[in-house]
Amino acid sequence: MKRFIYLLTIFLFISLLATAGASAPPPWQANHPAGVLAGGVFFDSGQALGNALSHGVVLGDLNGNGFVDAFVANSPGPNEVWLNDGAGSFTSNGQSLGNSDSQAVALGDLNGNGYLDAVVANVNGLNQIWLNDGSGHFAAGQAFEAANSRHVALGDLNDNGRLDAIFANPNGNTVWFNDGDGTFSDSGQSLGLFDSAAVALADLNGNGRLDAFFANIAGGADTVWFNDGSGVFSDSGQRLGIGWSNDVALGDLNDNGFVDAFIASSFPEPNLVWLNDGQGFFSDSLQRLGATASNGVALADVTGDNKLDAIVANNYPDGIQVWFNDGHAFFADSGQALGQTLTYDIALADLDGDGAPDIFAANAGANQVWLNQAAAAGADLALTPSSRHYYVDYDGFGYSSLTIISPITVTNLGPDMATNVALQSSWSRLGQIEMLSASWNPPSQGSCDQGGYTCDLGALAHGAAATAWPVLLLTSYASGTYKGDVTLNSAVAGSEPDPYLANNITSLTWHFFDCTWAGCALATIFCRSTFPPIGAAAGRDYQRFDWFSGASGLVAASGLPRAINQLRLATDVVIHLPLYYRLRDEILQSTAAGQRYIDLYNTHDPEILSHLLADETLWDQAVTTLQLWQPNLQALVTGEGDNAIITAEQVAAIDGFLSQLSAVASPELQQVIAEERARLGPPADYVGMSVNEARGLIIGYSIKLPLVRRD
Repeated sequence: MKRFIYLLTIFLFISLLATAGASAPPPWQANHPAGVLAGGVFFDSGQALGNALSHGVVLGDLNGNGFVDAFVANSPGPNEVWLNDGAGSFTSNGQSLGNSDSQAVALGDLNGNGYLDAVVANVNGLNQIWLNDGSGHFAAGQAFEAANSRHVALGDLNDNGRLDAIFANPNGNTVWFNDGDGTFSDSGQSLGLFDSAAVALADLNGNGRLDAFFANIAGGADTVWFNDGSGVFSDSGQRLGIGWSNDVALGDLNDNGFVDAFIASSFPEPNLVWLNDGQGFFSDSLQRLGATASNGVALADVTGDNKLDAIVANNYPDGIQVWFNDGHAFFADSGQALGQTLTYDIALADLDGDGAPDIFAANAGANQVWLNQAAAAGADLALTPSSRHYYVDYDGFGYSSLTIISPITVTNLGPDMATNVALQSSWSRLGQIEMLSASWNPPSQGSCDQGGYTCDLGALAHGAAATAWPVLLLTSYASGTYKGDVTLNSAVAGSEPDPYLANNITSLTWHFFDCTWAGCALATIFCRSTFPPIGAAAGRDYQRFDWFSGASGLVAASGLPRAINQLRLATDVVIHLPLYYRLRDEILQSTAAGQRYIDLYNTHDPEILSHLLADETLWDQAVTTLQLWQPNLQALVTGEGDNAIITAEQVAAIDGFLSQLSAVASPELQQVIAEERARLGPPADYVGMSVNEARGLIIGYSIKLPLVRRD
């Protein structure tokens, strides 16, 4: 992964993390009068809960005070319990529960004492039972089954009144029966050999018994298993989708009394809706929802219309999406993109006592709480671009030019009709990119000015959406790796009052590189480009592809190794590449000491890359660390490094990554890491320094600058 781990190796030595420390929440509670009906409009409560990689969350009253609390599964690091004060404000109960790379958690009374206990699915080590003493404090119970479990669901599977457990595993899903006191015994079943990421339980065929729906990844289609009532499952024989499913939520989506399925998927498969015929057999609704990698999904009526809507957790930077259900299992994007973090899982419940389902988001980093408020009077117009960032291989320009097409959706979230809705766009450029023309693709709705700047979309009722497709024709003859950026800035307005103007504007940026596998592997792994085919009917069902997947003639595939291709498709991570090229070219290469680190990385690059590809946990920690550090790196390259201060938490993050890397490294790489740590001294010595001071101490300056120590 060229140009990537030289960053991580150097980052220990330049320590550039940007902390997002928890601050006192704003007085949002005062804006939540009791009894408000749900409106499906969500606002960030301002809380930043923890700083781990949280892969799973489940909600329930853990301390018996009538308020909904949260149990969070972390990987790496211990699991956490967050207690709710009743107004949706959470504090830690102070416990650190286990340290086994937990992926998911389920709650239920496992030992019959009336308290909610927890079953945690772990990918390293045994699955773990945690028993609640009634105050929200947990003690370790049984540990069992080392199956690298990714998910768990609880339900009475053998009709004896006790909650049993079913686990989603990479090599055979398993069923464990509860003995009644919170200890479990293996049923001896292995349900399929697909690589399962999640499982959900419901009566799918109307016989009153809990059946299982498994969401499968790595090419294994989703499966449905029927329960005979004794906890023994048989394969229904269905193979649903193409097997890039990360999560499944079950519920009656079309109000016919049968339990349907909403699937959160990764590229190349969008999110899907499967409709149940009442016998437990599913048909494709033909909807393709979203154009990003989705990790989790939960269902609830968030608008107060008695229809189950879908909340979907996505990869960075696309945030959480809210999909409104029309009652017939057809979903419309609400236009909300909640946050720009990597969200692994979400759970829904009324957290602030107003009767509306709120969101607890389990993130790579601080967890968030999003509160559901009633739609304010007026026509709340919201803009949703197809994504937030694109990275495009310069080879796509071909001989002279490249055409980019990307949809922008306008949705009316307010209760009132919006009239005279107008979408206006403008383009800006950085670097050596030239624009030949701007226009709108014919699938655009409404009347669009073919000069390329305005679309009149007419009237939009509550929940209605319209999509416009801006088209940009570009060219460049610049030399070098990084060619430049193009940004599309868009704004929407109507004739009615708009209560929330923040979602009326958006921007979409393309970053251009001359990338080949040999010369630009950082971009090769983290770049992405998305092009809908010209002429897609009404702008729907367009296909995503990666420029290195070879799925399009527009952009060269560069002959990439299959392992890299699969890794990129599975993670869909976005890293701000121009920043790292500037870091290399403007900072590191300016001194001999900086060049030494680049040379050190290049020497050990093949081994480091192999470890990242082989170890998902190591990969996740590396990516999360980069995402956390980007603001401080930006400060360094823009000359504002005196204002970026290194914290103990930041130093611990990179130190933890290098410890994990060293644990699997060759003796040669272990020696390099050890020598550099010894040469640079204890990591704690860098806490309190500015970024500029750390740079001066470690690699120096081409022109000597004064150092200022901040204690």
